[in-house]
Amino acid sequence: DPASVDEFQKLNSIKLPDDYVDYLVKYNGGLFRKSIFLRPGKPEVDTSVHIMYGLHEGPDGMTTDQIFKLSKHSDLSDFENEFEHLFVFGQGEGGENLLLNLETGCVCLFDSNFSGSLRKAQVVANIIILANSFTEFVTGLQNFDEYLSCKLAPTERVAFEKRLEELGRQFDDEAEDYKE
Repeated sequence: DPASVDEFQKLNSIKLPDDYVDYLVKYNGGLFRKSIFLRPGKPEVDTSVHIMYGLHEGPDGMTTDQIFKLSKHSDLSDFENEFEHLFVFGQGEGGENLLLNLETGCVCLFDSNFSGSLRKAQVVANIIILANSFTEFVTGLQNFDEYLSCKLAPTERVAFEKRLEELGRQFDDEAEDYKE
């Protein structure tokens, strides 16, 4: 509800982009039907949205109001004030943080799969801009068929789909054997 979002922004002295506020008011976190995104400059590296945090009562690990600060992630407590403009709104399937840059409105990805302590330059180098706005990010998400269409040539796609069918039949046969 809009009052909850307004209260959250006031309580934390932040201003969320209007398109993200609209999303929170309408959906308040959850999952997308289309969830796959490609990383700019690295088309061979892709991931999907694992979870979108919401402003609701629920498990602490899934609520934006509990974990929106980047400094609470990946042992970044040394940078508590350095990245206040980056708002964590979700997580990729590989544990990457999905971020809103509150200064520019851009959606970014922070690949937080590191070990050991980090320097500020390393953190900055691993923040990748995905879209110029939350709306652009969401409209750019792909479902599996769209993803395959851009990743595979038509002949590769046909072969891939045949292999998926074979694996599906094999799985069904094994499941029947298991039932008996």
